[in-house]
Order: sequence, then structure tokens, then C-alpha cells
Amino acid sequence: MNTVSIGTIKSLRKALSYCAELDQCTDSVMIDLSDASFIDSNFTALLGAYIYYLESKNIKVEITKPQKGIVYTTLCKNNFLPFFNSGFSRMNDLTQTVIEFRQFDIADTAKQQAFFDLLRAGLLKSRGLVNLSDKVLKEVSKNIIELFSNAVSHSQSACGMFCAGQLFPTHRLDVTIVDMGVGIQHNVASHLKQEVSADEAIRWAMKRLNSTRDDIGGLGLYLLKELITLTKGKLEIVSNNGYYYIKDGKEGSELLEFTFPGTVVNIEFKIDDKYYYLKGEIE
Repeated sequence: MNTVSIGTIKSLRKALSYCAELDQCTDSVMIDLSDASFIDSNFTALLGAYIYYLESKNIKVEITKPQKGIVYTTLCKNNFLPFFNSGFSRMNDLTQTVIEFRQFDIADTAKQQAFFDLLRAGLLKSRGLVNLSDKVLKEVSKNIIELFSNAVSHSQSACGMFCAGQLFPTHRLDVTIVDMGVGIQHNVASHLKQEVSADEAIRWAMKRLNSTRDDIGGLGLYLLKELITLTKGKLEIVSNNGYYYIKDGKEGSELLEFTFPGTVVNIEFKIDDKYYYLKGEIE
């Protein structure tokens, strides 16, 4: 049995590095959390997606119990450990700071809608983005929903879609959405009928009104991009070996050494003292 030991996951790149290790496993694998000191709850969406991906290739995956109390508590509160091992019990999230780990089958619209309602009416409004007007909040929620719609429509993901999130005391709300489908590069290349690199494909998808679908205007990320730039938040997209980001108001992209079999969208909202509303709204 192969063993992948996980220590700290505080960034998307670190989470991807562990996925790259898991990708080398061809038989059974043990995900060793015994020495894990800190794991951001939202990145369990990525770990969970990769567990499904490995199991779809008939690779057996086992998970050890974290020894650090903070890691064990976090992963039980967000339902990651109980989801994959019935030996772990789910803990109540008394502080209401996690968006629990969830897996959605492509056809399970009822569960998807339940998540949308929770995200919009609960976490974002009452515990998260309190510095947004109702109209901005509605548009941001619609954009996130459109991310799911995009995955449903053409990701071709047999494993489904995955999400998780966390609200931090430092006025930060992180949400990670993953699908294990064909990736943005495949869809954009097919739509444009020409070869395009993975990072160029993501950049194309980020432009307003660009879409590989006929019924929508973009991948549902344009307003998110604008809001994150204004608030100095973070947006990261990985698809295949393409990496696109907005950090500290700067936009960039590059090619990675590791090819991720699907798409990851990682969104970090900053909750500052300013109030944001759409142009044309009456104050």
C-alpha cells in the first residue's frame, strides 16, 4: 500500500502537490493525516474529489485519524472524515464557520438546489458577505450557481462535483468547487475549433460574454472577478495544467508541471469595511 502523508494545507498549490503524490499511486493508498497540523476546510473539496477519482480507477483509499485536535475537529465539523469513514462521527458546527464538504452527482438537482439556498440565504448573508448589497449578493450567488451549471452541462464528470468552504475569524470566506470532468481546455478548444493551451483557455473563459455554451454569457465568473479585484480577495482556477489567478488585484496565468484531471475554482472573499453595491443602485 502506498502512503501519502499530509502535513499542512493552507494554499491551493499545496493541496495540488498532495494530489500529484496521490496521482502516482497505482494500487491502494493510505492518506496519512496523523501529523497534519492544519488543513483549510475548503480544500477538502479537492481531496475528496481526488479520492473519488482514484476510486473510479479501482484504487482503494484509506484515511487515518488526525492526531491534532484542531484538524480532527475541523474535518469532523465539515463532514469530510465522516463522509469517507463511518468510524468518524460528525461534530456540530456551533460557531457556524464551515460550509460542509459535499458531493453532488451530475443529475442530483435537488441536492444542488439545497446547497445553493444554503449558500445564498445562510452562509453568505448571515455569516459571510455582510458588506454586499442584496443585489450584489444575489448576483454573486448566481455566478457561483452558474459555476455548478457549467460543470453539470459539459464537464462529463462521472465522479460528480464537490464543494467545501470556511469562514475565518480574519474576515475571510473561502469556497472551493471541484469537478473531475474533461476540463476547460477541452471545451474551449472544441468550441473555437483550434488548439489552445490550458492557461489560454481559462483566460478566454474569463472574458465577458465568452462561453462554450449557447445559453449563457461566460462561465459565471466575470462579476466574481470584478468583486474580488475590488476587495483584494483571491480567485484561482486550475484546469488540466493551466493555472489562472487574481491575487492582490493582479491577474496572471501560467502552466503547471502537474496536470489536474478536471477543474478547480478557489474563491477567497475578503470582508472589509467598505460597502459594495451595483452601479445604478440607490444608496
